[in-house]
Amino acid sequence: MPFLPVDTAVVVEVGPLIDDTDFKSLEEAIAYNETNMDVDLLKKSATSLVKVDLTLTSGGTSDWTHKGSGVYEVEITAGQNDTEGSLRLVGLCDGVLPFESPVYTVVPQAVYNALVAGSDKLEVDVNQVGGTAVPETDGKLHVLDDAGDTVANESKQDTMDTVVDAVKAKTDNLPVDPADASVIAGLLATIAAYIDTEVGAIKDKTDNIPASPAPASEYDTEMARITANVATEAKQNTIDTVVDAVKAKTDNLPGSPAAVGSEMKLEDNAITAAKHDESTSFPIKSTDSGASEIARTGADGDTLEDLSDEIEEVEGGGGGGGDATVANQTTIMTHLTDLKGTDFVKATHSNKAILDTGNADWVTGVGSGTGSRPWVYTTYIAGVGEPDVFVYVTATNDPDDVVVGSGTSDSNGEITFNLTLGNTYYLWASKSGKNFPNPDIEVID
Repeated sequence: MPFLPVDTAVVVEVGPLIDDTDFKSLEEAIAYNETNMDVDLLKKSATSLVKVDLTLTSGGTSDWTHKGSGVYEVEITAGQNDTEGSLRLVGLCDGVLPFESPVYTVVPQAVYNALVAGSDKLEVDVNQVGGTAVPETDGKLHVLDDAGDTVANESKQDTMDTVVDAVKAKTDNLPVDPADASVIAGLLATIAAYIDTEVGAIKDKTDNIPASPAPASEYDTEMARITANVATEAKQNTIDTVVDAVKAKTDNLPGSPAAVGSEMKLEDNAITAAKHDESTSFPIKSTDSGASEIARTGADGDTLEDLSDEIEEVEGGGGGGGDATVANQTTIMTHLTDLKGTDFVKATHSNKAILDTGNADWVTGVGSGTGSRPWVYTTYIAGVGEPDVFVYVTATNDPDDVVVGSGTSDSNGEITFNLTLGNTYYLWASKSGKNFPNPDIEVID
């Protein structure tokens, strides 16, 4: 008979339930409230048999559940399972033969735990086992050997086992024929000397540590500060890029360049045909090619060296440098004198004076542009509007891009351009003897 613990909620097995017509079919769909369902719990002790009427439910107390193959289970509460002895469930209803559960043996919880659950031990009276009283101290039994003496208890035996195992672990490493005491003493002396050396080295390190070192938190704080100021990999990569760019420039400098601010001069005959590949060309800019390149060799076969020599001869007054002869220069000066006339006044007869008094389209301060928005721009030098500054406008940050507007500042330093509202423009200013921070980026509003 299966065991059940007393005073504990349990489930009991019922079935299988058999059809009452053919006496063999399994009934697997009998509900807790089937017609004429009547179930009783029989509890038998050593002196009595008690019948308890059960009211089955679904999901509540005395829950009735089909588990498979016509077998059902019924929950029994701890209050219903309150009698040590045997327990059985019997019942009947329409459609099935009368049914019952196995007969269960109800035992104390400790007995159930010892016999079934394996979580406890059965109580045993040693007097009954040995037929005589067993010596004890404070409720603890003594184990006697054949001579009647008390054997060491389990705790002492465990201690002895531990000590013996430790001794064995040491002796296992000893040779079968160990050295005599003098050899062992020598080895111990060597080990002691080694320990002294290592301790001395450690002491050399610790002697440099302050008597009261900072706590770990201060070290962590300082290390975090140092780490924050060390260049990251990204910063180092940026530095490498900048240094490479600088090196690319300095690689083209001579070994002993002129001092800052000093005049740089080419030695005589520094430019020679032997130092140039006459078959190649100097481009005006990186995007130029073909007809826009300046050939090192002129159309008449002159090299840079030839031009240098001719320029030097003109500067020296030799008159032998191509078209710029002394005679031609004299003729040019004569024509300029004729143009000047006898009553030339610089203030009113210069090209600038003529321009200022001429056609309204020549007046300074009016610039061109392709947009519909008149927009006034002022050129400044030291915070004051600068006149006669030529300014041109591009739509990109490229001074060689298409010019979308240009003009010259008036006496107040102002120019009016016709530009497009909301667009960004780049303005490039120039005037002899003046420097401007080009480009000036402006958004038209």
